[in-house]
Amino acid sequence: LRNAITVSTWIKTSTYVERGPGAQILFRDNDRSGIDPYSFVIHSDGRIYFSIQNEKQEAANVNATVPLGQWTHVLASFDSRSGLLKMFLNGKLSTAEKTSILPMTKLDAKQGAGLGVGNIQWDKGPHNQPFHGVIADLRLYNTVLEPKDVHFDPQGWNMPWRDLTTKASERD
Repeated sequence: LRNAITVSTWIKTSTYVERGPGAQILFRDNDRSGIDPYSFVIHSDGRIYFSIQNEKQEAANVNATVPLGQWTHVLASFDSRSGLLKMFLNGKLSTAEKTSILPMTKLDAKQGAGLGVGNIQWDKGPHNQPFHGVIADLRLYNTVLEPKDVHFDPQGWNMPWRDLTTKASERD
């Protein structure tokens, strides 16, 4: 995926990572350090980042803060035609940035190239960046979408919440 990417998922984060580069939700890479075409990661400060990176290791990203212990719908997209990176939280645009960077396309197969969900792309390498929580309904598209396009509907999950801002301790 290079010209258009959308990642849509529900996450419920248990804890933020205390050490290391972050907790991966979706990660395309190989074991060459710092060469990551795209990643969806939560850092220790509670911010989720959607990043793209080119062959020169130039990167662009959008980010937003996600709460602990609450289901959150996160959607991030990249459109090469407009150069826009966008991130939506719970159906609302959180941040948008313009970039001329395009994600790199070729990875070194001898270096464990792949796609990881909930951690890095393979468990035999030197890196470990597990996500602490639950990832549900993760979708990766080769087109640019917004929450309405992926049928964002928290009530459709039949969750016992009144709204997405209600704390878990206040829910029925």
